Amino acid sequence: MFQPKWILGALVCAAAFAGTTAFADQGTLTVKATITASCKIANIPEMAFDLDPTSTQPGAAQSGVTYRCTNGISAPTVTVGGVAVGTTTFNSGAANALTGPGGAKIPFSISWTNPTTAGKGLNAATAELVTLNGSILNADYVNAVVGSYTGSVQVSVQP
Repeated sequence: MFQPKWILGALVCAAAFAGTTAFADQGTLTVKATITASCKIANIPEMAFDLDPTSTQPGAAQSGVTYRCTNGISAPTVTVGGVAVGTTTFNSGAANALTGPGGAKIPFSISWTNPTTAGKGLNAATAELVTLNGSILNADYVNAVVGSYTGSVQVSVQP
């Protein structure tokens, strides 16, 4: 029996395409996401002491550090000056003391209470606040040279 060549070609092509679909397979892709616990400091205002050497009281100043943390984490831990986690007082000692005219030094301390509020999200409308309370002993400034004294200390908020 005579078959035109185009019919034979069409049958070969159909067989070739039919064979490729026989090897197809499908599966399920598992998709996961992990939210990393993190905190971001929004603002660290300057802590400014106004020291009166005629006073017998320690010098006192405050700063209110604002921050935001990942939604749902437990309350974060604040550290000042790299002190051990769980410690809530930083003492500058001579190494981190405020430095003034002629290299004069005034040591200071900072204390705080760790937050108790869980994170509300890094884009939360209101930032959380931790108050840092600074203190300078009267004996450390009563005979200090007049002028401006400056220094800095690292503050971190950890989830």
